Amino acid sequence: MKLCSISVGKSFCEKYSQKVKQYAPTDIDLIILTDHPEYFDFCETELYTDDIFSYFSKNTFAVELCKKYKTDVLYVDIDSFHIVDTSIYKNKFQKSTAQVVLGSA
Repeated sequence: MKLCSISVGKSFCEKYSQKVKQYAPTDIDLIILTDHPEYFDFCETELYTDDIFSYFSKNTFAVELCKKYKTDVLYVDIDSFHIVDTSIYKNKFQKSTAQVVLGSA
């Protein structure tokens, strides 16, 4: 499983990067789509390059990661890591999200 989130805008990145570092599990790959990767040196980042932020990026980013890694991907809003029930990270799913998205179920 991969864990992903999006953080766009310098103030948003400054505000939430340390909370993510504190609350995100360290035993699951975390990938952040951001326009300020310097705030997320503790995880993998992908560069957000669109001129205008779109909330649809949440969906498309998670789907692209499913396709790329062929594994389950869980999206968590960047400002919500502190309220996620951590037991969800331990779940094993019957059918991989990647299989559903890619149509190989």
